[in-house]
Amino acid sequence: MSDARTPATPLARDIDAGVWTKAWLLLDVSAAGTVTRLKVLDDPGYDLTPTAIRAAFALTFDPARDRAGRPTSAWMLWSFEWPSYDWIREHDLPTTRLTSDVGTVPCRGSGPTRTVYRDCSTPDIAKATTQPWIEPASSKRPR
Repeated sequence: MSDARTPATPLARDIDAGVWTKAWLLLDVSAAGTVTRLKVLDDPGYDLTPTAIRAAFALTFDPARDRAGRPTSAWMLWSFEWPSYDWIREHDLPTTRLTSDVGTVPCRGSGPTRTVYRDCSTPDIAKATTQPWIEPASSKRPR
């Protein structure tokens, strides 16, 4: 049970904090274009990692192609971004998707103090060798 000062959901914590955050994932995409497993390279914080993982496994892609034009598996860097709720409300934007307006927000650390800065971080590629692969929940074998 949470007290009145601790929001119960990750989204509520993110909204209350007024932050802009991003997750970077390494996706293993099959020759059929489905995400078969992934690695979390950069955690967004605010308990949003499970949300990013669920959304990543729901993605589908046109398959990569080899030189002969045959579908092949591939790894792909993918990011999920959560803009500041305050910024979304201030600009009267939809809360269900990113708009091109996010590109106008300066990156964190790029200027004088302001209320909102965008998370323009790049992935920590070195974690691709150290982070464990995560498989979809439905493919985990019972023990």
